[in-house]
Amino acid sequence: NAHADLTSRSTAVYGDATYSFTDKTDLTVGLRYTRDEKDFVLTIVPNDFGFGVVYTATPGVEQNRSWNNLSTRVVLDHELSADAMVYASYATGYKSGGFNPRASGSVPFRPFDEETLLAYEAGLKSQWFDSRLQLNFAAFYSDYENLQTDIFTANSFGAGSETVNAGKAKIPGVELEALALPFEGVTLSLNYGWMNPKYEDLLLRHPLTNDFVDMSDGAKFGYRPDQTLAAAVTYTTQPVGSLGLVLSAGLDVRYTDDVFWHQVDFAPDGAAINRFNDLIHADAYPLLNAHLTVSEIALGDRATLKATVYGRNITDEEYITAGIDFGVSGFAGANFGEPASWGVDLTVEF
Repeated sequence: NAHADLTSRSTAVYGDATYSFTDKTDLTVGLRYTRDEKDFVLTIVPNDFGFGVVYTATPGVEQNRSWNNLSTRVVLDHELSADAMVYASYATGYKSGGFNPRASGSVPFRPFDEETLLAYEAGLKSQWFDSRLQLNFAAFYSDYENLQTDIFTANSFGAGSETVNAGKAKIPGVELEALALPFEGVTLSLNYGWMNPKYEDLLLRHPLTNDFVDMSDGAKFGYRPDQTLAAAVTYTTQPVGSLGLVLSAGLDVRYTDDVFWHQVDFAPDGAAINRFNDLIHADAYPLLNAHLTVSEIALGDRATLKATVYGRNITDEEYITAGIDFGVSGFAGANFGEPASWGVDLTVEF
C-alpha cells in the first residue's frame, strides 16, 4: 500500500489593454506570468511484512519541481454593424507539469513536464432579423508541444497510469452555434462541432522493452469525437386559462461521433498494446430526449408547482461511455450509457 502527498502552489500576474484604431476596430493584448511549484512525497504504508519507507531519492525523480511561463493573447475585432462582429485571435497556453503517483511499478517513477499550446481562432458573432436569429461561427487551430498523455499499463506488477510528455499534436476544427425564434413561443437551437486531431509525434512505452517509441502513425486521439451535434426545439405557451398555467414541450437530439479510449492498438513491430481498443470503442450514436412541462400551478398564495414528464434516450440506443483495455491481462471492460428511461419531476417554488 502507498500514500501520496502532493502540495501545489501557483502564483500569477496578468493584465490586458485595448487600443481602438477606430470606433469599430479594436486590438486587445494580454500577458500572464505564472509560476507553479509542486512538492511530492510517496510513502509505503507499513503492513505485516515490512516497514514504511519514504521515497526521497528514487532514481530519476525530483521531489520538488517548479515551472515558469509567460503566456500572451492578441485579439483583433471589427464591428461590421450593430448586430455583427468578426474577430481573429492568437494565444499561447500552458499547463504545468507534475507527478502521477498511480504509475505502475513496472516503470521508473518520474515527473512530467509542462505542456504548451499555440492557439489560433477566427470567427463571426452576429444577430439577425431583429435579434430573432443568433448565429456564431468559429474556426480554430491548436498546436500542442510536450503534450501530456496518460498511458494505462497492466502487467504482472499490477495496473497503473503513467503521465508522459508524448510529443506534438495539431487540432484544426470549426464550431457553429445557432439560436432562432421563428414564431412566438418557439425556440430552435443548433450546435455543431468538427475537429480533425492528428499526432505529429507520440512517444509511448513499448510493452516489452519499456523504451519510448514513436507511435504517431495511425494513432487515435482518445476521448475526442471528430463530430458532435446538438439540436433542440421547444414550444412554450403564454399563460393559459383562468389558472394561468404555462405549458412547454420540447424535443432534443444529441449526436456523438466515434470515440476511442486508447491511442494505439499495436506497436510498430506488431506487439500488442491495446488489442481490444477497437472492440470497446464507442460507435457513433444519437440520443433523443423529450419533455412535457406544466408550470405555474398555484399551491396556495405563495408557492407554485412545476411538473415535468420526460423521456431520455427514447429510441433505446445502446452506447458506450467509457472503456479500458487491460493489455497483457487478456481482457477489457466498457461502461454502457443509460437505456431508455421515463420519469416525472416535481418542483415546488416558494
